[in-house]
Amino acid sequence: MIDGKVHLFYQTYGNGPKDAICHAVSNDGLKFDRDPSNPVFRSTGAWNSGRAIDAEVARFHDKWFLYAATRDPESKVQMLVAAVSGSGFGRGAWKMFEEGEAPAAVQHGETLFLFYGGAYNNAPQQIGCARSKDGLHWERISKEPFIPVGKPGS
Repeated sequence: MIDGKVHLFYQTYGNGPKDAICHAVSNDGLKFDRDPSNPVFRSTGAWNSGRAIDAEVARFHDKWFLYAATRDPESKVQMLVAAVSGSGFGRGAWKMFEEGEAPAAVQHGETLFLFYGGAYNNAPQQIGCARSKDGLHWERISKEPFIPVGKPGS
């Protein structure tokens, strides 16, 4: 909740490389008004397919960081894409800055921790964890997965 309003980040889906992140706002958490600039973010550049799904937005060092999943140009490898905004959530507010898997971010003290999927489409899925002091540059906390894949059938 920001200034008494609920902000929802969601994605289009089923459009492959055209999937993008959208934004909506609600006063009561029940009725949402879509951002008129939707979609507010999609990845760009020759290194990715243009897709952006599974958004995670975190406030860190007086900026908004948006992390999302994209794919390589052949749509085979899932990677992380990230953007930063000093203010606002509309389409023109986000500046893309990073590549790399669908994330979840949490701040602890002056460190931002990013938990991410460590395999492709659950084959097998493991969870990795990295930390950052600036939200831009990341260091894995271990060479081993934070949560390794379980044994078959577990």
